[in-house]
Amino acid sequence: PPVHPIILLDVQRLSRRFWTVNVASSLSLEVTPTLTCKTPQGQRLRVKLDRDGDRRWHGTIRFEDDPKPGRYEFSLPGVETAWVIGSIYEYEGDQPHRFFAFPNPALKGQRVSFSFRPSKARIYDITGRLVRKLNEVSSWDGRNEAGEQVAPGVYIILAEDESGVQFKTKVAIK
Repeated sequence: PPVHPIILLDVQRLSRRFWTVNVASSLSLEVTPTLTCKTPQGQRLRVKLDRDGDRRWHGTIRFEDDPKPGRYEFSLPGVETAWVIGSIYEYEGDQPHRFFAFPNPALKGQRVSFSFRPSKARIYDITGRLVRKLNEVSSWDGRNEAGEQVAPGVYIILAEDESGVQFKTKVAIK
C-alpha cells in the first residue's frame, strides 16, 4: 500500500491582519502543495506557499479587514495525507500587535513592507537622524524625505497604531 505523509501546520499571528503558516511534511512531496483556509464565515482563502527546503514550506495570509474570532480550518487539496496536525486554528480575537519589517535585510532599492499599517511611522538612521516621515502606509520605498535612495545601513522604524500604541523595529538595507 502507498505511504502518505503526516503534515504539520503551524499558524502564527504576527499582527491583526498578517498571519504566517509553516507547513512541514514527514515525506518529500513532488510539488509545492496548495494551502486553503476556511474562515469562520465560510470564506475560502488560498495561501501561496514558498518552499523552505525538501519538506518545508511557508506562506502568509494578509487580511483586508480584521479577521473575525472563531475557527479557521486549513487543508491541502490534492495531497493525500495520513494525518494533518494543526489543521484547526482557533482565533480568539484581538491581541497586541507585533510590528516588524520585511524583507530584512532588504536590498538597496527594494520596498520594505510592514506587518501592519501604522497610522504613522518615522524612520531614523543609526545616528538618530530622522530620514523619513510616513503616514497611513504599509511600506517604505527606501527613500528619504528628499526622494533619494538611502545608503546601505541599519534603520530604526518607530511606528504608532490608531490607538497611539508605539512600536519599534529595525531594518538593514544592503
